[in-house]
Amino acid sequence: MRNLSIDYLKVLLAFLVVLLHLNFLSEKSPEVGYLLVNGLFRLAVPLFLIITGYYFANVDTFEKFKNWFSRVFILYAIWMLFYSPFWFKISNLSGIFINAFMGYFVLWYLIGVIFAGTLLYSLRNVKTNVLLAFALGLYIVGYAIQQTGNLHLFSGFVDKVLNWHPVSRNFIFDCFPFLTLGFLIKKFNLEIKYKPSSMLVLFSIVLVLIESRLNYVFISKDESLDHILTMLISAPLIFLYVKNMKIMGNNKNLALFSTAVFLIHPFFMLLYSFMAAHGLLLIQIPKEFFVIILSIVAGIVLLLINKRFKYIL
Repeated sequence: MRNLSIDYLKVLLAFLVVLLHLNFLSEKSPEVGYLLVNGLFRLAVPLFLIITGYYFANVDTFEKFKNWFSRVFILYAIWMLFYSPFWFKISNLSGIFINAFMGYFVLWYLIGVIFAGTLLYSLRNVKTNVLLAFALGLYIVGYAIQQTGNLHLFSGFVDKVLNWHPVSRNFIFDCFPFLTLGFLIKKFNLEIKYKPSSMLVLFSIVLVLIESRLNYVFISKDESLDHILTMLISAPLIFLYVKNMKIMGNNKNLALFSTAVFLIHPFFMLLYSFMAAHGLLLIQIPKEFFVIILSIVAGIVLLLINKRFKYIL
């Protein structure tokens, strides 16, 4: 028996990512949709990163780091190969280069974790206050780049660069800060020393929604919001709260199922768009239902395949 609380959290986060990419409710109710897609659902990636950073704290020797690096890189390579028909166009060499080093669709997360983890490993012995200040400073820089782009303070080429997602949403400005927070939580055993109340956690989530709403009203109703300052408070609090929950069980597949849903759902989004564009949908079915149901089924199938081929999840 072991505590499955974080595993269940990861499953929830995977589906939040799916709903985010589906722009849930954005057409039917733009204001509510914005709060969800550019507010609540945005907590998923920081929480995934904190979880990854928490367990990365165990990577304390070069041998362990090599094993970790190889494991994540192989996972990245396999799924980049799987999605290669969508991004590998021999007529677009620059696109091939960009996708290979920045990741196609959700795979930006894996390559981001690889680079951020490498940086964190090299800085793991730096004084805590320096490491934390460095991580938070990088996140604020990413936030500033994002908001400068969203406000369109510049024009022409500069504006295009600032609004190109990889400029702010990358391993240095996004992945590294939250990976570091998870790393420090484990390093100082904060999950044992600090147990936030449910009210405090809910309040922190409300802060994220308030910031999202303010962004919608005063900055942009259309631009995506990857960097939210209050997530620096809310995401660690949620992690600490869930880590202290006791949900005992023997299931070892929940975390892998979360990974499967996270990695496979873009395929069904692309499949739905293709079928809809070519009149291949035999019945009218909401995209959300199509993607979620097939992602669940495919996730289960991938779990079975992973029992034989261990590197696909």
